[in-house]
Amino acid sequence: MCPPPALPAAEIKRAPLPSRRRKDGLVRFAKDTTSQGGEDGILRAIFEQMGDGPRTVVDVGAWDGVHLSNTHSLLVPEASPWRGFLIEADASKCEKLRALHEPLGNVCVEALVSCEDEARKLPAILGKHSCPWSVDLLSIDVDGVDYWLWRDFLESGRAAKVVVIEFNPSMPDDLHYVPPRSDAQRHGASLAALCALGEAYDYSLVETTLFNAVFADAATRALLVERGLVPADASRYDLHETTMGTQLYQLYDGTLKVHGTKKLLWHRRPIDERKIQVLGEAERLFPFAPGGTSTEKKPRRPKRRKRRRSPETKARAAPYAAYALAALFVASLVVHRRR
Repeated sequence: MCPPPALPAAEIKRAPLPSRRRKDGLVRFAKDTTSQGGEDGILRAIFEQMGDGPRTVVDVGAWDGVHLSNTHSLLVPEASPWRGFLIEADASKCEKLRALHEPLGNVCVEALVSCEDEARKLPAILGKHSCPWSVDLLSIDVDGVDYWLWRDFLESGRAAKVVVIEFNPSMPDDLHYVPPRSDAQRHGASLAALCALGEAYDYSLVETTLFNAVFADAATRALLVERGLVPADASRYDLHETTMGTQLYQLYDGTLKVHGTKKLLWHRRPIDERKIQVLGEAERLFPFAPGGTSTEKKPRRPKRRKRRRSPETKARAAPYAAYALAALFVASLVVHRRR
């Protein structure tokens, strides 16, 4: 089969889309000291509304306590009212974490938190280190099983007033994706899946950053709405906009095209359109083109399926069939006599 003739280049532009993303909520306070997407400022604004007093944070995937940390600004300042339980799987990072936090009286745990092994699940680790049953802030950033760690935390009966948890920013807002319950997977969950999990335990989405979702329990959200920090009627479509998604669209000849983010975000490699094609270049023809160039026939209209009669229907029809045969027999006798 000969390849199709070379065509001039197509004109491809990105047309602007209307945005529902609201900017009148907690995102107004976004600011980074050590965080990645404004979480430091957002958390400060939330907890300023909740008064003074001792507070507790659980940080899962704490790294070295500084790099892209959501909790450094809470725990490290002098005379901080916060006490931390920080968990990190990497030994070298955990050594730095201990050097920073143990002099401050915070608990540092070197552990690979599991979503499969009961002894290494988050509730078991927290219980082993005497973490309070209810905490003020839970931060989860482990690049894979985040969804399952929060679910195990919730199913154990533990609670947090505010939760900061990572979601996969490449997934569209209408996609409900829960990764396999496996410590081996590195998929991430969609924002929709995390929202559904939170709603099942009376948590509401109150803000998002580029990679993280911020949830609050019912009492905390009510306070934030009352103080004007969270719009009362905001849905997740108002609080998030997918800006890192990758889309595919199809041309009539079967060519697949990439739209949006055209690279693997975490590998920093471009997505090569040539390598994702289902059809070879010579096969990419419109199958119903006029002029005899079709590679296939147009689909035929499906045949009507014969209606099968049930045994009950056949039984009811049997007497009528007998009467019909008898009538034909009598009619044939009459014709014969007339001859």
